[in-house]
Amino acid sequence: ISGVNGTVVKNCFFLKQNASVSFSAAIHATKANNSRFLSNTINSTGNFSNGIQLFTANFTNITLNTVNVTMNFSYGAVVLLSGGSNLTSNTIITSYGGSGYGINVTQSSFVILDRNNVTAGLLSGGATNYGIYLFGSSSNTVTANTILTNGTDINYGVFISTNSNRNKISDNTIRTTGSASGNNGIQITTTSYYNNVTGNVISTNGTSSNFGIQIGVDNNTVANNTIATNGTGSIYGIRVVSNNNTVINNRIITEGTLGDSIGIDMAVADNNTVAWNDIRTKGATSDNYGIDIQSGNDGNNVTYNIIRTSGSAANNYGVRITGGNNYNHVSYNNISTGGTSTNHGVFIDGAGVGNRVFNNNISTSGSGATNYGIRITGSTVDLYEIVGTRITTNGTASNYGSTFDTSANNNSLINNTITTASIGGNNYGIYVQSTVLGTIITGNNITTNGTSSNYGIYLFSTVSNNTVNNNTITTGGSAGSNYGIYLLTTVS
Repeated sequence: ISGVNGTVVKNCFFLKQNASVSFSAAIHATKANNSRFLSNTINSTGNFSNGIQLFTANFTNITLNTVNVTMNFSYGAVVLLSGGSNLTSNTIITSYGGSGYGINVTQSSFVILDRNNVTAGLLSGGATNYGIYLFGSSSNTVTANTILTNGTDINYGVFISTNSNRNKISDNTIRTTGSASGNNGIQITTTSYYNNVTGNVISTNGTSSNFGIQIGVDNNTVANNTIATNGTGSIYGIRVVSNNNTVINNRIITEGTLGDSIGIDMAVADNNTVAWNDIRTKGATSDNYGIDIQSGNDGNNVTYNIIRTSGSAANNYGVRITGGNNYNHVSYNNISTGGTSTNHGVFIDGAGVGNRVFNNNISTSGSGATNYGIRITGSTVDLYEIVGTRITTNGTASNYGSTFDTSANNNSLINNTITTASIGGNNYGIYVQSTVLGTIITGNNITTNGTSSNYGIYLFSTVSNNTVNNNTITTGGSAGSNYGIYLLTTVS
């Protein structure tokens, strides 16, 4: 159809059987504005096959069609340079081969994709299938669609790329699966700003490196989504690799058969707000994270989240901040972590300035020893504040409420309530050691308990110019050597 406006194609059957013919389309509309394609059945096979293709065909209505396309690089529906069109209540399937696209919207605006049932990669042995793909397309609405992608690896439910701005992705049900790694629910990448991803239900599965939502561009909003990611290891609910994004009110469950299950991951990400999320991470082994803020992240606000992490082994973290991060705030969160041993409520490692942890409720426990409420370590840790936080730690022995160690200077612990206990000894309320200068410890309420050698405040090894005042300390144990305040080896 070319150059004919107002065309109606209805209740037709289209069949293309010759798979050797590539670059074909069952319906191709060029400069056919205000056309309608209604209740058609389309079966097409061959590489680069298209079911329905619009090219400079504006304000077109595609409704209640059934489209099946097969072979590599097959497209169920393509909207190219065609604005204001609607694709509603279609069933679109790509199968047998890799790089199948359910719906491809390229350089088009004000397109509405509503209540479509899209499957990309059905019966596919190939990789890189896309349910809905937006390229260079802005101000579009993708809503209430049911999307399934399948294949080997690198499959996407919704992919937004290259100058695709101000799109609304809402209320979709998205399931991405693959026999290998890299299966993603929604990905935003390459200069695509101010997109709004809200109210979607997303599940991902594969081996490793599966993401519910991945944001690689600044100034996007991810809100009110329900995300479940599964796999072996290195699976993520939401991953943020950009700045000035808002991630709020999401419900996230990550569960891997190995470790490295991460609720929200942030890498090279500044000035983001992560708030009011409900995060549950669980791994069959170790190293599971509620929120993981990696190297080079400044000015992020992590607040009012509910975070629960657990694993069948050690090293599980509620919030982890590592490697040169500055002026991040962790506040008003409810954090619980569990596993065997070495579990952390909040862990901050590496050089950094001005990070604040305040008014949180933190509970860490383990079936083994050495669990931490808040642990701050690494060289050149300056001007950190831990304020108004309730900390409870438990395990077999050697549990810590809050620690500063190794060149952590000019930091403050103020008005916290800290309780550490275990069935064994060597439990610490506040532990400060190894070249730590200028720490202020004031107004805290500290309780420690165990068998023996329990400490309210413990200062050890080149700890100088510190202020300890107005704290309420209770230490107890079933055996001896329990101390309220303990100073050892060059403490002044």
